[in-house]
Amino acid sequence: MLNYKKKLLEPSPAREDQKTSAPAAPASAPEVNLDERLAGLRKDLLRDLEADLQTLKEKRPSRAVPSRFLLIAGAGLIALLCSLGGVWAGIAWMDARLKPDWQKEFGELERQASLKLDRFMTSREMQVLIEDKARSHAEDYAVKAADEQVGKILAPLSEKASQEIERLGAESSRALTAVQDLEAFELLVVQAKNDDRQAFERLLAVSRDRSHKFREIAGQAVAQIFLEADSRDRSARTADALDPVKSKAYLSFQDFKTSYEGVIPLLRPKMLSMFWDSTQFSEEQKLGFLASVIRSDKSLMALVRACTLMDKKAQLHRPFTAYDKYLEWWDSSKVFFEQQAAAAPAAAPAPQSQDTSVPVRVNATARRTPANAKPRL
Repeated sequence: MLNYKKKLLEPSPAREDQKTSAPAAPASAPEVNLDERLAGLRKDLLRDLEADLQTLKEKRPSRAVPSRFLLIAGAGLIALLCSLGGVWAGIAWMDARLKPDWQKEFGELERQASLKLDRFMTSREMQVLIEDKARSHAEDYAVKAADEQVGKILAPLSEKASQEIERLGAESSRALTAVQDLEAFELLVVQAKNDDRQAFERLLAVSRDRSHKFREIAGQAVAQIFLEADSRDRSARTADALDPVKSKAYLSFQDFKTSYEGVIPLLRPKMLSMFWDSTQFSEEQKLGFLASVIRSDKSLMALVRACTLMDKKAQLHRPFTAYDKYLEWWDSSKVFFEQQAAAAPAAAPAPQSQDTSVPVRVNATARRTPANAKPRL
């Protein structure tokens, strides 16, 4: 097919012509037509290659789908349709052959089932069962109807009963709250009568509250406690005056305060009287300590005694329930007694006069106590 391979081996026609026409050259003469021969061989090769390529193009198969493929596909489709038609025809044939048989068998089965059902429905057991079911449904319906009627009748009654129960519950709750409040108030009165100053102050606040429901009772309790406390304080002061032991020596003022804080509240009033009669401490220390007792001591009788002792200098003549007035007096007079204590000599304190409202003169400068000056608020 490739002729150019053969032509490479065959001699050139031009060369043959040259051999026949040209005389023989001498053996020693050089070859002069070599380039021409090579150029001719190149042209021949190119021409043969073009011819071979043209031949290959003509023999290459076409890309279009061959008609035999279409024929095969059509034949397959026809065969498939024929097979489906055969299956359908077989089914139709079997239905035509078997339809009478199964229709007959189905009719017989239906007839036998109907006979059995009739015999069962007409049997005694079925009648008893039907009667029981009917009786049960009737009873259920009667009970439901009765419940509805009873509900209609009892609905108003139950609503009234519920409202009454709620009202009674609210009243019981209010009564219980009132009882609890009364118990708390009675406990407060008992605590106030047992030398509890904080309870007495709470009771006093209740007696001054116009909106409180126990205001009147609290006022009576306060008056009773006031009279009892004042009477007890007078009796105690009378007993203290007859007591031969007037005072006790302490190492320092801090030693006295420590002893006072450690003693039981029942003995604090007597200890305050002994402290006031003592010549070991200055008036500034005595009045300052009494002010601290009035301000924060939890003993009601200690408050009563402290107000009574401070009134000897303040001359306010107020009851112990107005103890805030004594504190105001001390706050306004404290500077005077501090200056008096600072001006006093370091030696033994000067003797106290019988009238405690008149102070002893200090050095050459005479000063009157706030009692004589009568500082009032």
